[in-house]
Amino acid sequence: MPVQIGHDLLCEAVDKYSDMVLRIAFHHTRNYADAEDVAQEVFLALMQGPIINDGRHLKSWLIRVAINKCRNLLKSAAKRKNASLEAAASKYYLSGEETGIIECIHKLSRIERDIVYLHYYEGFTAREVGEILGKKEDAVFTRLKRIRNKLKGLLEDGYEIY
Repeated sequence: MPVQIGHDLLCEAVDKYSDMVLRIAFHHTRNYADAEDVAQEVFLALMQGPIINDGRHLKSWLIRVAINKCRNLLKSAAKRKNASLEAAASKYYLSGEETGIIECIHKLSRIERDIVYLHYYEGFTAREVGEILGKKEDAVFTRLKRIRNKLKGLLEDGYEIY
């Protein structure tokens, strides 16, 4: 029988990491309602999952579970449709430049999007990104360099940088 996390620790985890989990879920699903569902599932899994006393491991565990739950959601036949980028942009009041950058990021492969998100949006080092995604630090550095070049090319081809 799995040991459940205490109420106080759960509340603390939700307070500290719910925004991050929701951002990761939205980044993957591109749909706010789906992102909210994924975030709820992540914290339900935490309630039923292992006890993690170290905050760094908890954060990594939450990210990994959020990414996996997003993948499972996107694989399901019922969720093949995504919200349009325009709908998301209007909900969050993104500028044309920001929308263009997001479009370019979504042209990247799944693993490239994960690396970009974890490194640039969540502030993880290449080593930490590697640990979370099961990649070597050098591989993450190499991918980051390739991704930056790819994004630069996409942005130069289709969007003006101000």
